[in-house]
Amino acid sequence: MGHRCPECAAILRELVEAPHSDAEKLRKDWLAAGRDLKELRDTWLASMADDDSSDITSSYYPRTAEARRKKREHEALTGHSVLRIGARGRFRP
Repeated sequence: MGHRCPECAAILRELVEAPHSDAEKLRKDWLAAGRDLKELRDTWLASMADDDSSDITSSYYPRTAEARRKKREHEALTGHSVLRIGARGRFRP
């Protein structure tokens, strides 16, 4: 059995959950502003063609961007692979 790290497992959980949470919030906010989902899709696709798409992603998906930042930081500080080690705690007994 390999090394287990509770922090890797927590970060992996955030990486899995954050995009869904961010997307749902974005969808609700967009609809509450009286806009339709086709317009959201078109705006999103147009923004992905820009060189600054990572800035746009961060603004639309803040929890996801934060989880990615935590992953990079934890891996740099510990040498762990969050995806590999975190999966041990999340998906394996």
